[in-house]
Amino acid sequence: MGTETHIYNIVFKDYDDVLNVKEVGEILGYSTKTVYKILHNGSLKSIQKSRMFRIPKKHLMEYLELFDFPMYEQTTV
Repeated sequence: MGTETHIYNIVFKDYDDVLNVKEVGEILGYSTKTVYKILHNGSLKSIQKSRMFRIPKKHLMEYLELFDFPMYEQTTV
């Protein structure tokens, strides 16, 4: 199992693979208004259908730069 897959299976495991704005706000501790600002400025990638945003969990993890975070690096013995 690769590092990204390992991290993906651990982080936000109680959430679906695709999140809505409210769920992203809960995870980040932001208001939905702030999440919309982040989405509109392009910092957080999303899928937009009509006026609804869907945020794949992987995009949220990239936004938080979790894939490069040393705490999640696997150690070899």
